[in-house]
Amino acid sequence: MATVSGDSDKRTKKGGGRKRTKNKYWTRCEMELLYRGVQQHRAGNWAAIGSKVKGLRGRTRVDIKGKWRRMIRGGQLDKLACQFGQL
Repeated sequence: MATVSGDSDKRTKKGGGRKRTKNKYWTRCEMELLYRGVQQHRAGNWAAIGSKVKGLRGRTRVDIKGKWRRMIRGGQLDKLACQFGQL
């Protein structure tokens, strides 16, 4: 890493110093719990879904929102709507 002033001990951290966690795959049960959580708390209330739905407590609100968006794009909501009812 090149420095402008020649100070070699001044380095910048990228990513805010947070350590990235390993990907954890979503199970079918978690996707069903997410769907039911959105039925109860509405889409957009990701913090409430993450804290109140027991099976999703290991997921962050960013994880939950991202999975919901992928489920919409992948057409998985239609299958879950047949099983659990419309949103």
